[in-house]
Amino acid sequence: MPKKTMELMFNGKTGILLGEKPADNPELNLNKFKFKTVEIDPIMEFYDGDYDNGTIMRVDEKPVVNESIVNSQTFSSIQEKYPMHKQINIMIEMIDASDLPNTERFAEMVQYIKDQRVVGKEKKKVYTESDAYHYESEEEAKEKAKKAVDFD
Repeated sequence: MPKKTMELMFNGKTGILLGEKPADNPELNLNKFKFKTVEIDPIMEFYDGDYDNGTIMRVDEKPVVNESIVNSQTFSSIQEKYPMHKQINIMIEMIDASDLPNTERFAEMVQYIKDQRVVGKEKKKVYTESDAYHYESEEEAKEKAKKAVDFD
């Protein structure tokens, strides 16, 4: 893509990049901002840094990696292999296998989880057998999702 002239807007006090200058609007008070005009390819380049020390970088030279993205990927990876309910089940098994006596609160939690599993199975049975609902299992949903992106 060809380069585009952009006017970038920075916090006037800290110099942090906020984005592109908004369209002219007489109601906006822009006194607390600094501006810098740059020539940039909005697809292949980005502005890296603050007002005083920033520069235009190519995306293939220095990709931006945000910690929250890494955290999200880590969480997703853990949840894929060990969904929360499996993590809890593993901990319950481990604690029950130990010689330590269960606390009253722990025993209540375990019983509640067991009771809710029974309720969940009963709900699934009702939904599956009833003509009033179209119940879709997780396997059916996964199969439908695979078919939705299968273009080969």
